[in-house]
Amino acid sequence: MSSVLSRHFPPPADWQAFERLCFDLFRRLWRDHGTQMHGRRGQPQAGVDVFGENKDDASRLYGVQCKGKDEGYG
Repeated sequence: MSSVLSRHFPPPADWQAFERLCFDLFRRLWRDHGTQMHGRRGQPQAGVDVFGENKDDASRLYGVQCKGKDEGYG
């Protein structure tokens, strides 16, 4: 049986799909159904694309900036 970590997955088709992938990943890692994507196209967002609470440390709000520079997402 092969590990998920040893498999190669194709990159997302565009930056929106990449942000959705980051959103899904961090929502699961943080175990927070209240995790949200921040901002809309063209809207200033201070570098935060996804934010939520980590259930291991609910006293803080966490933010993530999604960067996909190597695949030409712009």
